[in-house]
Amino acid sequence: MSDPDWTTIAGQLVQFGAPVLGGILGGPAGGAVGTLVGTALGSALGVPATPQAVAAAIAADPTGASVKIGAVEAAHAGAMSELEVQVADIASARSQTIALARDGSQIAWGAPAVSTIITAGFLAITAYAVVRGVVDNPVTQMLVGTFAAAFGTVAQYWLGSSAGSHAKDATVSAAVQNIIAGAAAKVGASVRGK
Repeated sequence: MSDPDWTTIAGQLVQFGAPVLGGILGGPAGGAVGTLVGTALGSALGVPATPQAVAAAIAADPTGASVKIGAVEAAHAGAMSELEVQVADIASARSQTIALARDGSQIAWGAPAVSTIITAGFLAITAYAVVRGVVDNPVTQMLVGTFAAAFGTVAQYWLGSSAGSHAKDATVSAAVQNIIAGAAAKVGASVRGK
């Protein structure tokens, strides 16, 4: 089952007072955070977390939806903007490397060279630890851990994701969903109380 395309309601969110959420869904981070934003919107509007249900709820009660969407925007704008900046930063680094390579710049070799050094270092220190049987040595553990973290960054840069990144994303996603659910419940309670 594929994830729903939340970009379809980005413009509608901007029109109803949520320029940050609409901008994020319509921007490069939209695919990464669409489900999180959609879950918050669906919960606040009292509908299933699908673009179609959220769009229908907005169309059915534009004034009420505007208030609820505004509350979700206010509750999550800072965190979502920070996430969008991080995603844009990674995309910018990749774009810069591509542009430098196209221009034939020697600097274009910087990212591949550093990536090769980190990968070789990670493989070498891991092989050394296993072959020499010094896996329990604290210095070896520190070196393997440091190179493993750097290797994860290299994989993220070149591949856009890694197994560790997926596990981290799942953990972060669960934490954000808990925060969103709590905020949506508060928004729902305050809206019902009016």
